[in-house]
Amino acid sequence: MITGSHASSLVALLLSAVLAAGCAGTGVGTGGSAGPGRGISRRTTKTDRECAKVPACVAYLENIKRRVNELWKPEQPLTQGRVVVRMRIDSSGTPTTIDTVRADSSDLARSCRTAIGYAEPFGLLPVSLAFLKGQDITIEFVYGKPEPRS
Repeated sequence: MITGSHASSLVALLLSAVLAAGCAGTGVGTGGSAGPGRGISRRTTKTDRECAKVPACVAYLENIKRRVNELWKPEQPLTQGRVVVRMRIDSSGTPTTIDTVRADSSDLARSCRTAIGYAEPFGLLPVSLAFLKGQDITIEFVYGKPEPRS
């Protein structure tokens, strides 16, 4: 279990990632083809805000990020990049929808979505996270070492 200042740091990290998802951009639609996203809202969702307050939720999303990053292999040589996705997860931890909100490139978005497919299921949703089931949740994946944000 994550407690104390570490939990607060994780909550702050998730909240900054969720707020970063508010940036405009084009991405990959549900089908995975290059082009603009499907008119996905750039605002944080109620579920994103609720999750940021629950250490177990923050830890669950950090586990998803870790698993995806271990399997993420972009086709083009890259040292870094970001992809923000909005997904719905069922009770078994399997994404039922995945939409790209923003990505540094279409290749990066495509390879991230492939890694998500390899990494799923993410593990059963704990009872305390039942509010996530079937709700949109926003996750920012960072490939490589990110540059500091200004």
